Amino acid sequence: MTDKPLNLGNYITADNQDTPIEGSEKAIAAARQWGGTVDFTRCPGVTHDEIVNAGLPQTLQWLKEAGI
Repeated sequence: MTDKPLNLGNYITADNQDTPIEGSEKAIAAARQWGGTVDFTRCPGVTHDEIVNAGLPQTLQWLKEAGI
């Protein structure tokens, strides 16, 4: 067992918030319980509603355009 925190994934989040878009509630709960980490990739200039409404392909395009 290592003392380095387990990384439980990278999740896309809107530019104006620190919470993930979808699917990572369990990872966050596990990170808090077991001392792991969860990374977020911010989608610059895009709101939560825009990401939710656009879907993953468009969100990935926005990230690509932002050079992320």
